[in-house]
Amino acid sequence: MRLFAILDIDHPMVAWEVAIGRVLANPPKDEQGIEFTAPSLWLYSNIKSSINDKYMSDLESEFHIEKIRASKFPDKPSRLSGAFFFESRNDAINACKMWEWEDKLDYISEVNFHESSYVKLDSNWITLRIRSCEKPERYSFIENYYSGAELFPGRPLNEIICTGYGEVLNSKLRRLAYGKILQQKPDASLLLALGISCFEQDSKSYQDILRVTPFIRRIDNEVEGLFIINFTHLENDEKRVTKIASRYIHNNGASLITPKLNKPGIPLIIKRPINKEGVFSLTDLTSHSFRMNVDDFIEMYQLNN
Repeated sequence: MRLFAILDIDHPMVAWEVAIGRVLANPPKDEQGIEFTAPSLWLYSNIKSSINDKYMSDLESEFHIEKIRASKFPDKPSRLSGAFFFESRNDAINACKMWEWEDKLDYISEVNFHESSYVKLDSNWITLRIRSCEKPERYSFIENYYSGAELFPGRPLNEIICTGYGEVLNSKLRRLAYGKILQQKPDASLLLALGISCFEQDSKSYQDILRVTPFIRRIDNEVEGLFIINFTHLENDEKRVTKIASRYIHNNGASLITPKLNKPGIPLIIKRPINKEGVFSLTDLTSHSFRMNVDDFIEMYQLNN
C-alpha cells in the first residue's frame, strides 16, 4: 500500500535507514535468523529522555495505552513497535502543523509499505485527550482511540499504525539522508553504499541488510541503551553482496550510482576510511546511548501496573 511518513533524518539511525531506502517495523533477527525483542526508536528515545524526566508524562500515557491495547485489542498493532503513517501528504502536513513539527515538513515521504498488520486511528484522541487528561480519564479515551472512533466526527486526523516493511520513494530525501551520514561519519559511506545496493536490487531478500536497531540490555545493576547493526548478510553471503555492489559502486569504490537514488549523471561520493588498513567504518551513534539504574528502569515500566 502507498502511505506517507514523517522520517526525521536528523536522527542518525533514521538517516541511515532512509538512505538505504527502507522503513522497517518488524522484529529484528539474530545471526541464526531468530527474532528478538527490541524497542522502537520512539520508545528508546523516550526512555533515554525519561532519565531527565523530559518526556515522562508521554511515556507514562503510552504504557497505559499499551496495557489496554494488549488486553482489549490484542489483534491491533502496538504503538510501541509499529511504524506511523498517514493516508495522504496533506494528512502528514496537517500532523506536522498540529504537533509543531513545521521543521520536518521536508522530511515527508511516500512509502510503498508491505504490511503484516494495519490499523487506522484518529490521532486527535492522543494529542487532545490522552496526553492532556488526568490518569482516571484515560481509560475511556484509549478505548475510543483503539476502537476507531473519531473525536470530532467527520474531522479526524488519521494515523496508520503498521507492522511490516516498506520502500522510501522520496529520492531527494534519501539523498539528503545520505549527505547527513557522509557529513557526520564520512568513512561509513562505503558500508552504507553496500546496504543501498543490495536493498535496491532485492528489497525482500535484503530487507535487514546492515539494519540499525535500538537495543536495551542489562549490565550488572544498570540498563544500557545502544544501537546494534546486522552484519548477517555480509558474513554469510559475502560473494553475492560483493557481486550486487559491483553493479552500483564504481570508480574503485569512490562513487555510488543507482537508478532509484541518484540524480541523472550525478554519482554519490563514497569516502574510504582514513586508516588504509580498514575497509569501512560504522556510523557513530554513541551520543544516543544511555545508562540508567536497573531499579529506575523497572519502576518506569511499572508506571501503570
